[in-house]
Amino acid sequence: MIIFLYGPDAYRRLQKKQAVVGEFLKKHSVLGLKHFDCTKEEILPALREFGASESLFDSQRLAVLESVWEIPAEPLKEWLKSIVEKKGVTVLLSEANATEGFEFMKKSPVVSEKFETLKDEEWEEFGKKEIKKRGVELAPSAEVLLLKAYEGDSWRLATELDRIAAFGKQVTRQDLEQLDVETTPEFFALVKRFSYGSSRERLAALEALLLSREPAQKIFYILSAMVPGAAGRFAAYDVAIKNGKLEYEEALADLALG
Repeated sequence: MIIFLYGPDAYRRLQKKQAVVGEFLKKHSVLGLKHFDCTKEEILPALREFGASESLFDSQRLAVLESVWEIPAEPLKEWLKSIVEKKGVTVLLSEANATEGFEFMKKSPVVSEKFETLKDEEWEEFGKKEIKKRGVELAPSAEVLLLKAYEGDSWRLATELDRIAAFGKQVTRQDLEQLDVETTPEFFALVKRFSYGSSRERLAALEALLLSREPAQKIFYILSAMVPGAAGRFAAYDVAIKNGKLEYEEALADLALG
């Protein structure tokens, strides 16, 4: 049996990988679990031996492969196909992509699962679950800021939530600013200047924000949580952007002028 986890979302892939290993260890001996580093020169003989041999301690064995695409394609393909329906042996792979020539890895009887970068409602649902899992209490504006600042980057969101979980109190937007939220203090100073300044100050702040190398999308969503009384405008811009009628930079410029 082969379990193939793939896709750009490394954090969720890791969660699934750990869950598979955890379930195996609940039912079987740790002696049946083996990790293989596929960057090593002698990896193929070791894999073939694992697939052919039998365990003296348990009828089930699990091999966890790391960096599997480092193995030459043809011998790897041959070995994987020999394992697909082999009883008593499970091979677990977790990779960022499904390399060319291994299409069979996405089809039954291989158990495959793709982990795409989450967006919009799926991202919000995932983020809320991660917040709840850690028992982190966020003020509404802080939650909006955090989820928008890290949208699509599950690993950074999880890392940030682990960091703020130690607060032991409700975390406010101001707390997140002090924590930096993967931006510099100067960045938030510019955000505040945009949020509360005059039209001229907003334009100057926007220029500096765009020069900060932060993505315009991230700037847009952070501002949406901080500009007072502009939720309706941001929502309208968001719809227009997602319908391809506007770019984030254009929306920000319009906000600055307005």
